[in-house]
Amino acid sequence: MTEALALFCSDLHLTSQVPSCREAFGWLGAQESMLQVLIDTANKADVPLCIAGDIFHKPKEEPVVESLIIRMLNKLKRGCYAIPGQHDLPGHSIKRIQESSYNVLVQTGLVTHCPQYEPLKQQQAVLHSIPYGAEIPFPEYVYNNLILMAHQMVYTVEPFPGAPESGNVSAIYKKLKHYRMAVFGDNHQGFIHTKKDKIILNCGVAIQRTRAEIDYIPHCYLLLSDFTIKKMALPTTTKFVKKVDSKTDEQFNVFISTLREKQEVSLSFRENLKKMLEQIQADQDLQDMVWNIMEECNE
Repeated sequence: MTEALALFCSDLHLTSQVPSCREAFGWLGAQESMLQVLIDTANKADVPLCIAGDIFHKPKEEPVVESLIIRMLNKLKRGCYAIPGQHDLPGHSIKRIQESSYNVLVQTGLVTHCPQYEPLKQQQAVLHSIPYGAEIPFPEYVYNNLILMAHQMVYTVEPFPGAPESGNVSAIYKKLKHYRMAVFGDNHQGFIHTKKDKIILNCGVAIQRTRAEIDYIPHCYLLLSDFTIKKMALPTTTKFVKKVDSKTDEQFNVFISTLREKQEVSLSFRENLKKMLEQIQADQDLQDMVWNIMEECNE
């Protein structure tokens, strides 16, 4: 009989700061609705919620945001396992985790931090998690159906010019000899990739927060005991602000295609943005939009 083992998600980026592309009214409510779907889905399946990093958008979020997620996590029947992403850590450093809103959740007891070999449903699978910045480890113990949960950039298609080749799924599979499955956060575009009997799941962002995510449908992922994965849609919205006009939209498409075709990987990504904007003589609206996206993504 097939049973549900865990519900995976990542990149919640909870924040009191309203993204520039979202309407201010109802922003906290939208985040609560997303959390409610996660809670209800986990409880209905009778499984723990597993968050692969970036619960918060900033390491030290406002009390209203901390209060929101604490209130929601209190509703979970099977608890929550999590790891910090770079957005959860002051200075992106695990050494400063004590200063973070993420650590507030850990101290409440509602979140189990970086579980080491946590059994899922009578050891039908075992969860082994590592925080942001850690290398994929050779497991200390070998289990059947060992699942890695980590927060690092993993991709099938290069997400930005000059993305590290170490994040290509081909490179990742080489590190998964003793793992049945690996679950990642960081790349905001979710995907499921399989190779023989192994699976890479990248959860993607949980809520539309930037202009790049306007047409994106966020999901959470229910893992079953036969290692099939059921995608579950999370709430979306069509109410966005500061939409660009057709001229700027056309310029943006030119900008993207130029950047893809003429990328100089020796330059930083930010310098490439500046160079390409100058090259296509982008108007101020387009420049503002691009730099806002950069800020929203905390590049």
